[in-house]
Amino acid sequence: MARVIQYIYFLKKDRITVEFGVYGTCVVFNLLLCIFFVCRPHLLRSFKPTIFFVTLGTFVLSLPLFFLQFYLVVFLWSLVEPQYTVAVCTFVKCITSSTTSCAQVLPLPVAIFRYFIVVRNRKMPSWFVVVVHSFISVVFFVIAMLNFPLGDFETNDQCAILRFSKAMEAVRISLTLGLNLFAVFINVAIYTFVKKYDKRNFDVHRRRVQLTYSMLLQSMIPILVSIPLLVGSFDFYFGYTLPSGFTSRWYATTFLSPFLTPISSMLSLRTIRHELLSVFLSSSLFDGTRKLSNLVIKTSKTNVAPHSSDYSSA
Repeated sequence: MARVIQYIYFLKKDRITVEFGVYGTCVVFNLLLCIFFVCRPHLLRSFKPTIFFVTLGTFVLSLPLFFLQFYLVVFLWSLVEPQYTVAVCTFVKCITSSTTSCAQVLPLPVAIFRYFIVVRNRKMPSWFVVVVHSFISVVFFVIAMLNFPLGDFETNDQCAILRFSKAMEAVRISLTLGLNLFAVFINVAIYTFVKKYDKRNFDVHRRRVQLTYSMLLQSMIPILVSIPLLVGSFDFYFGYTLPSGFTSRWYATTFLSPFLTPISSMLSLRTIRHELLSVFLSSSLFDGTRKLSNLVIKTSKTNVAPHSSDYSSA
């Protein structure tokens, strides 16, 4: 019996360590992307309510789960089992689950914001995205807190007992997926409108097409990285047995979202991509390839007509 308990303990330690390794690395990279924007006021001004909002929001909302995983890893590698009360464990789980969902739906306020600007031709303040996302966050927080009155006492691999409602968890997952799909739908609608009807100004049209494509790609990432979570829910709700490798390793791909969501949109825009490339190649490690890269960048710039890089109205 003692060996079984010890085996379970080390299995849990390895799984949480892998998850923290993936998630922690993504959070650190996300922080570097935030610093990248802050150090470039021209990019911050152009992409403040769009790409920067998602990048900064993803970083901030990733911190609760990051610190929880760090706390668990430190204790487990010290061979000390973390101790929680039922109330504390439930509250921590509610906070981490709600902030994770809030981070995944960040592309939706941006999609709504750009719909009013591009399709409805309205001038919207930058803080509009903050207001919309704050409302969504309150909804997720209320859903999470309903675990206290509606949940049952359940055992958990991170603490002995907590209050947990399968119904509320199903609502949270479904709402997260639904809002992400809604964001994709809005971005597709914007992209269709821009390609077909919005051709009054070539430069503005070009930037709107590029930014819309970037936002569409960004809104699809949370759905793709959530596939392991959706597959895992079949085991959780319907009792389907999943391979142990899925639950202990592949499931960790869910934690790639904090980095993949912002970087996908940044790399799809040439303006930001060139800036990132210049920063990446500024390291002495790449001195040998820097001249070749600069030549490629200069050549690509001379092959196209000059145009504005201001995306604030796109």
